[in-house]
Order: sequence, then structure tokens, then C-alpha cells
Amino acid sequence: MVWDEEFQATYNADVPQGSNFSSPEQEGAWLERGRRLAARIHQESPVVTSVEYRGYGATPSGAVVFSDR
Repeated sequence: MVWDEEFQATYNADVPQGSNFSSPEQEGAWLERGRRLAARIHQESPVVTSVEYRGYGATPSGAVVFSDR
């Protein structure tokens, strides 16, 4: 998936908090693609009834992001 690969390319394993996109514009475009991807998954999936997109934060341990409830 290209969207995830773009994020993984920014990751710095030695200093994770130093992981950044090369520009604010590139980050903004990535976040917008993520919003569109989440909406598309919600619209097209026959089993997923809820999609929560958190572009600016970590998902807490145990949280359900894709749900069929």
C-alpha cells in the first residue's frame, strides 16, 4: 500500500520522534490521502461499519479502529 510506504519512508528507528516528512505540504497531502482512504474503506467494505481515522495521534492499546459492530 503506497500510503503506508510513504509513512514508513519517514521513520527513523534510531530517533522515532525525529521522523518527519520532508515538508509540511507533503505531510498535509499524506494526511488528506489517509482521510480519503478511511472514507473509501468505510464506503466500500461490506463488513466494516465504522472507521476511525487518527492522522495526528497514536491509537491507544486495545482500541478498535475497524469494527463490524
